[in-house]
Amino acid sequence: MDAKIGPEQVERAVAGINRATTKLINLLKSPDEEVRAGTSAALLALDPPPVLAMITSLFKARDTNFKIEIIKILSGLGEEFRTPVVLATSQLWQGCDPAVGRAIVDAVLVMGPAPVEPRPTPAKSIATTPPCRHDTGRAES
Repeated sequence: MDAKIGPEQVERAVAGINRATTKLINLLKSPDEEVRAGTSAALLALDPPPVLAMITSLFKARDTNFKIEIIKILSGLGEEFRTPVVLATSQLWQGCDPAVGRAIVDAVLVMGPAPVEPRPTPAKSIATTPPCRHDTGRAES
């Protein structure tokens, strides 16, 4: 007999995804390089990637190597995730282990420079600014 599909099944399915994501992130603690590499590839392949879960794990982590592994994955997510990654790592930056600091710098460098919209220069903005209504072009007496 099939169980009815309803909110309880949805909640259980979401809880299962959350547990699986946590287990996957925790596999980054493995001493086996192949396990960590496979875990990294799996996390990067998820669409959407579990950015919030990884950042949460990063803040809770005590182990330096675990933090570095998470930072490496976050840096591989690309431009779309630059803002949350930079904000999260900047919070971690102060007082961090030097190895974590190097990983943060590497992550920011890997993600590349933030695109900047061209802005008018002061000279250009003055030259193109329309005159004020009270500006008649005559010097005031």
